Amino acid sequence: MSFYNTANFNDWQSVASITPLSSNDDLQNLGSLGNWDGALDLATGQLLQSDATTSASSPPRFQTNASDKAASLQQYRAEQAKHHINHFSGKISVSTTFHPNAQLGQPGQLPDIILQSVDGVLFHVHYDVLNQISDNGFGNFLQEPSPIAFNQSSQGLNIILHAIYDIPAAKFHHPINLLIDTVDSLTSYGVHPSRLVHRNSSLFQLLYLHAPQHPMELYMLAGAHRLEELAIMVSAHLLSFPLDRLSDEMVDRMGALFLKRLVFLHLDRIKALKAILSQPPPPHGCGDDPQRAWALAAASVANDAMAGMSPQMLVSSMKRSAGDMRCTHCQENTQRSLGIAAMKWANVKATI
Repeated sequence: MSFYNTANFNDWQSVASITPLSSNDDLQNLGSLGNWDGALDLATGQLLQSDATTSASSPPRFQTNASDKAASLQQYRAEQAKHHINHFSGKISVSTTFHPNAQLGQPGQLPDIILQSVDGVLFHVHYDVLNQISDNGFGNFLQEPSPIAFNQSSQGLNIILHAIYDIPAAKFHHPINLLIDTVDSLTSYGVHPSRLVHRNSSLFQLLYLHAPQHPMELYMLAGAHRLEELAIMVSAHLLSFPLDRLSDEMVDRMGALFLKRLVFLHLDRIKALKAILSQPPPPHGCGDDPQRAWALAAASVANDAMAGMSPQMLVSSMKRSAGDMRCTHCQENTQRSLGIAAMKWANVKATI
């Protein structure tokens, strides 16, 4: 699914040409300033003077008292964002979620800066939203004048912004490699992944969609960034992963702590399985020996068991190894013991 409108690719929608509006020389000059506070002071004087000559009764566009300075600054940035869009000509590519009129911040607060991806797609966002979640001014990009040339593809930037604004993005069907690379890149923008990847976040849900097909990739990602909740959820999909296939690169990526927890998850489950199978059915005074048959079957199953063996597979393997019994009473006891074993096995802890 396309996440922006453009006219250059087959699956993107055409955007009508934007005709530049009449320019405001004051705003055009202000657009090159990198210091927003200084720009606000300059804009305040010039715009108030302009408003006074236009209509004495019109309220000033920017307030200068301290209590309204933040609101005035946001209003100024929003004016600048509109100003830059109005001076584009021809066809442009704009995010369908992060567009000039998107209501994503505080009520009534329009986007006030523009990010431009390396492939030319524009994303209209809020300076304060990005600045508050980042420890370094979003990789110091927020110091640049808008529109900000950002060092991410449109797909990567789309993922980041949906995560920051906590907007579901499953409809875009981003591939797992792109998601992982994007999460890895967050630290360069002063955003620790744990701030965006937690149980109830949209990015967590987006990543977890890939858990059945790519559990190890997600577990390594979780280990690399200490994403505890993601690691716990994904570990349930690694019960059948053969630990002897772990490479040095995989171990380095997940880290010693998460490797240890995964190994002990496997070992503890196999230990629990052996304990469950050590409880044979009760003896019966007949020619059959259900306890001996159970012990032989349990030894065979435990020898080849994987931590991810399902309860149904456990019952099937035990029946196959135990052989046939002629005594109906012994058959019933064995069947009852198998049901109890399967229930106990299903309740064994399945996550780190």
